[in-house]
Amino acid sequence: MSLISAISPDMIIANQLVEGGIDGIIFENFIYHTLLSIRNDKHLQKKKVLLLLDNARIHKTFQLYETAKKMKAVILFNAAYSPWLNPIE
Repeated sequence: MSLISAISPDMIIANQLVEGGIDGIIFENFIYHTLLSIRNDKHLQKKKVLLLLDNARIHKTFQLYETAKKMKAVILFNAAYSPWLNPIE
């Protein structure tokens, strides 16, 4: 089982539980439906949306970039793995 979640500082926006692994198509579909629900919510539709993603391959598909652009969301990628910046590692 794999779990995809979208969160904000204030709330959990969306979750999806998938049997098996997540590929680019499943992830883009999750992002599309999450952004669609945000854009259809009268309290959230005017807010700026920032997608903070790590550097996983499924986060860098052409379809995901197109979906974000269409839904007026900005994609920001987390810094590459840097264990020296995390003292617990």
